[in-house]
Amino acid sequence: MAWNLYTHGAGLRLPTAVGRFEFGVPMAATVAYTSDLILGSSGELLGREEQREAILAHAGSRQIEILEWFEDATYEERIRSRPGIMRMLEFSHRFDHLLVERFWALSPLWRELEGFLEECQERGIRVESVNQLQDGVSKLAQRFSTGD
Repeated sequence: MAWNLYTHGAGLRLPTAVGRFEFGVPMAATVAYTSDLILGSSGELLGREEQREAILAHAGSRQIEILEWFEDATYEERIRSRPGIMRMLEFSHRFDHLLVERFWALSPLWRELEGFLEECQERGIRVESVNQLQDGVSKLAQRFSTGD
């Protein structure tokens, strides 16, 4: 008897994801970015490893696969002066989702952050912060990123 779906496939479980599509909807290609960050006036350092752990937990809970990680060891408020950001923008694979632990990992300055978010939007990249902070810059960035 020849094999076919009707005779042998009754218990067959088809994968939910094939390539970059899940149930006919393109899945987002995601990259992540971390940067050592000094928090406010306290001078406390939020390191790249701590940010990475938070991003991994968020991605794992939502079944997001991270295509590539980008990082900068030293913090610089001007986003375009960071080597990790520049490598990300020149990355050879197309991606449409950028995860950061907090928007401040990019910049705490709204004017700087707004320009970067606009550039990402023009490129079709959705920027998502894992932690939703309640400061003014974070709220503005969240609204900008979600279109609210």
